[in-house]
Amino acid sequence: MAGKGTTVQISPATITLITCRGARSSRGGGDFALSAVLNRTVAMLQSILEQSDPRRTRRLPEPFHALAVQLLAEPWSLTPFEIERLPTFLEHTHAFTAGLAAHHIDRQAFLEALAALTFAEKAALVDAAIQFHAPQAAAVMELSSPRYSPNSAANRGRVTPRLPADLRPGRQGNRPGS
Repeated sequence: MAGKGTTVQISPATITLITCRGARSSRGGGDFALSAVLNRTVAMLQSILEQSDPRRTRRLPEPFHALAVQLLAEPWSLTPFEIERLPTFLEHTHAFTAGLAAHHIDRQAFLEALAALTFAEKAALVDAAIQFHAPQAAAVMELSSPRYSPNSAANRGRVTPRLPADLRPGRQGNRPGS
């Protein structure tokens, strides 16, 4: 996992984002070093997502939250446009009707509850789905990487995680129209 001295690639858009917040290239560190401003910005985003959890802000019932997280099979791929229209997006996933039945949730109540959420609350819901789905998806992607060798010392004895077919990377899964 990442630690001190780790190098990451940052897009030009992210550099612009943090530069607008005072970031400057500085080997000496300080409050306005690129990494300091990036870390502050990520910490602020994390606090916004935590404070916008719809279970807390809107008392979104846990079954509604669990169903939305389950239906968002590849949440990292959602655009702001799709997040803003989250109820419609979820309604068009192939597992929507079965999920409602499995959780004993009324379709209209679920859609209305999600429609009432602010963008930040919907983003917090998407972030919960990312935290739920991403570790397994990343592990599968790592194992399918051409650089992965099951016989390497680091991977010897490692159990290969298996996702259901519709949740595997590279598949459309619960994306509308799939």
